[in-house]
Amino acid sequence: GTMFGLCLLALFISNTYSQSFKTVGNKIYYDDKWVTFNGIGLTCTEYMMKPEMDSLNPYPGYWAFTSCFGGPSSKGGPIELNKEPQNVLNYLTGNNFTQSPETKKVTFKSPYDQVVDTTESPDHFPIVRMPMTASCYLYDQDVDTGNHADYVNTIDKLVEFFTSNSVAVVLDLHWNCPDDSAISGCTGAQGAPMALAKFGSNPGAVTFWSTISKKYAANPLVLYELFNEPWLQPQDFTSYYNGDSKYAGMKQMYEAIRSNTDNPIIIGGA
Repeated sequence: GTMFGLCLLALFISNTYSQSFKTVGNKIYYDDKWVTFNGIGLTCTEYMMKPEMDSLNPYPGYWAFTSCFGGPSSKGGPIELNKEPQNVLNYLTGNNFTQSPETKKVTFKSPYDQVVDTTESPDHFPIVRMPMTASCYLYDQDVDTGNHADYVNTIDKLVEFFTSNSVAVVLDLHWNCPDDSAISGCTGAQGAPMALAKFGSNPGAVTFWSTISKKYAANPLVLYELFNEPWLQPQDFTSYYNGDSKYAGMKQMYEAIRSNTDNPIIIGGA
């Protein structure tokens, strides 16, 4: 996946939720109903804020292909949602996903028969995956407006919009820093094979997840993806899991989130 290079991106979610996700065996339940997810992964988020980019096209993501990278600057203007989040919502809640399998289920022998349930069918829960650049959330240097609060505000407006419309959100640590990072020593974009322990001389991914999970701890529709597509080479499970002087380990990031919320869904790097 890709994420934008110029980072634009605080309202606290005040909604009170009576339901939350829970896991039972290999299934996810919401409001005591088995659910699977139907969703969209956004390419970037900044284009959803730019007033010049109100989409004339009904399908989500149109502007991501035309103006996500270096589109009209919103620097100095208000950070407000344009029409694109509503386009995404319309798609998610419309009849755009297959609701039942078109192929006959295979009959498995024990114990593998536990993988497939033939006695009940899941509900389909809408979800949006939102890629984020961590340095933009924490530090002013990498934000187009020169103020990381603008990026925080942008993410918050999107989280509030989707979760208030009963759409789950996956917050994905996609990049540590943008390619054109102003933070000396912070590897940008796809150049970093793992979440970084530090962004230059600044605290890195663990601090990012601690900050994010504290903010959204009370919102059960917010899920967390620790790092997009880790590709640590040579393969080193100890560094991947526990971290080291250079990389933030999956266990470290997981524990940072768990210290603030018991929401059962945390996605490891995938």
